[in-house]
Amino acid sequence: MTQYFFGPAEGIDSNDYIFEMQGPTGVTSKPGPIVGHSLTSPNQEIADALQATTVELKGGRIVQVRRTKRAAREIGRTYTIGYPSGALMSALKLRAIRGQPTTLFQKYACPPDPRYAHTHILPDATLNPPVEAEDPITNGEDTNFVTEQSEAQVSEKLTAWALAWQKTVTLVGSATTVLLDVGILGEECSDGGFIGNESMIAVGGNATDKGYVARTPDLWGSSTSSLTVAATAGDFIHALFAQGDLAVISETAGVAAALTATAGVIRNSVNRGVTWIQSTGITAPIYGLAEFGDLIVGVGKGGTFASAGPSGMWISSNRGNTFTEVLSTALRIANVILVDVAYDEPSGRLYVVGTLSSSSDAVVLVATQFGGAVQVIDISANIASLNAAGLNAVAILAKDHVAVGGPSGFYAESTNAGATWSQINVGTTDAIGGIAGNIYRTVVGAGTRLFRRDPNDDMEWKVVALENGSTLTGNVNRVRMGQDGDFNFFVAVTSVGEVVTASPYWSGLYD
Repeated sequence: MTQYFFGPAEGIDSNDYIFEMQGPTGVTSKPGPIVGHSLTSPNQEIADALQATTVELKGGRIVQVRRTKRAAREIGRTYTIGYPSGALMSALKLRAIRGQPTTLFQKYACPPDPRYAHTHILPDATLNPPVEAEDPITNGEDTNFVTEQSEAQVSEKLTAWALAWQKTVTLVGSATTVLLDVGILGEECSDGGFIGNESMIAVGGNATDKGYVARTPDLWGSSTSSLTVAATAGDFIHALFAQGDLAVISETAGVAAALTATAGVIRNSVNRGVTWIQSTGITAPIYGLAEFGDLIVGVGKGGTFASAGPSGMWISSNRGNTFTEVLSTALRIANVILVDVAYDEPSGRLYVVGTLSSSSDAVVLVATQFGGAVQVIDISANIASLNAAGLNAVAILAKDHVAVGGPSGFYAESTNAGATWSQINVGTTDAIGGIAGNIYRTVVGAGTRLFRRDPNDDMEWKVVALENGSTLTGNVNRVRMGQDGDFNFFVAVTSVGEVVTASPYWSGLYD
């Protein structure tokens, strides 16, 4: 079996890390250094393994068999925070006294190779009030005495690794094929190495051929294959929902970039795209698909109020076999196209974005489920003061933490479920086509470039550098993050059939 190994051969000791705490405006702001502080004495809280006893017939005898159903797992950690001798007060000590949860960072200092860059993250650490201590802490040749210390509790320890960004140039074999969405199905053939192989589906089309759908089990390597979909020539596969073996796609007629389709078809597959069936109950063009609790939701335009040219929303409770239109007065917005949707699972809220074509205003809707019904409210007025010329993308970074992007490099975030918004300069004037990530690492696609914000670079926006000096030719249409909150894996697709994948560097392999 091929195994991957990672990291510098000489190893890393504690003196190689810079200890930092979250900035004054939260974990997405630049972390602040806390010179002289120390992080020691990690302890791990483990939940016992879950074991079950069954009675079985073996060798003609009835015996009891005890099996482990779930391995022991970590449910919490504690660390000792040491405050430097002679420090009457520090920002971290003040937070400990006030009982304020604080995210802590350990950034690997001056790595011998950029591949080894990483940051350990202790999210929402809760610090006990400081107590006296007389423990000598050695730092290089100096000995610093810690006179006060706190115990910090965290639920988990995360690591943001340096990412290698690879471009696949010949996925579709034609620069006239637009890729509009991409989804991650799951690990189809992971070999247990450091980098798990990801199974993905990419969708799109061009002006003459049928809608394009392709699947890969190995990061768009040698096993990439096109899938057969009964699409009409000239149609585009515009939206995709992928989860496990299930894939749901939206076929729309007309030029992709103009969003001019007047009709659409939804298809779903329960075998990773091998076969497809057409969904019933919907004939409208859909430009965004997502999960919504136990539902699948599609957003676009048309529907019951189509005479006004408004937005539309449909839901499916049977894995995409049938769809039902959501009838809400918040969807009676004339001349609106809804283009992207994201689900905030912890809060139960669904966020939908689009553009009011008559005035180029940004549209933001929030949907919730209550008593078996879907309720929709329009919160566009909350972002109106930022004067966004429409919105193209939406992503959930954490509970109630929403990010949106639009034309001319517009990017904004809300940390209170869309009640108030702050515009953030990503560093581009190109239209933002896709957003993915979380509060620790966020990736934005704008024009022909990708931008990232992560603790390895002090949460400042940086242009993504592709491997081997390659560049993108097409505009980024969608960005996705890995499964189950894996912010060490990303994939993006462009308007000329390019795919970009990002995963942690690995330093070699052996058999």
